[in-house]
Amino acid sequence: MTTSIIRTSLLFLGAVFAAAIGHGQPAPNRAPIDSIRPYYTAFPDIKPTRLHTVVKDRDGTARVAVEKSDAVPLPPLPVLAADAPPLRKVQYEQIRVGLEYLDRIKENARLGARDPKDVQAVAVAAEVFLIAAELEEMPAKRVAWYEARVRVLKEGEEFVHECVLQGTFPLTTLLGARFERLRAEADLLRLKAEVEKTRKPGK
Repeated sequence: MTTSIIRTSLLFLGAVFAAAIGHGQPAPNRAPIDSIRPYYTAFPDIKPTRLHTVVKDRDGTARVAVEKSDAVPLPPLPVLAADAPPLRKVQYEQIRVGLEYLDRIKENARLGARDPKDVQAVAVAAEVFLIAAELEEMPAKRVAWYEARVRVLKEGEEFVHECVLQGTFPLTTLLGARFERLRAEADLLRLKAEVEKTRKPGK
């Protein structure tokens, strides 16, 4: 199931973010704030480091409020045995490279060196945490990686959100990023239900 999730996610993200990169120049008109669908999440406790919220003042004027939360550390990678099979070693290294890539993209953004192509980090995030979860033998330990996936996809969605508000990306790009984040939330809900079924009564 995980492989099909990765394939579907990457195909979808590839199409959406290729279109986003093609719109790298400022759009003639910014997307009206009121045209952005209200934010919904099944996991309000899983927060990105910044969250844009559309609110209305007393006079009915819509504006953007920014909610900030502390960064949450990633779960530790499973220990890789010296005699691990080649596929597991490749996956382990792929995770390390993917996480380093995401860290560098975040650092670039923090320093203000943003590039429209950085939105591709969302596609990497959609895959790297699923690969990390695969290395966990116990389903219960995979939950933390699925939660990390939701968190990072929320951060990617917020990056796109800001670009839409600035007129850099079209609104459709935000809808694509939001769709992918909601997919990750659905995957997490299914995994948690699976873990709950495997628990013995009284444990």
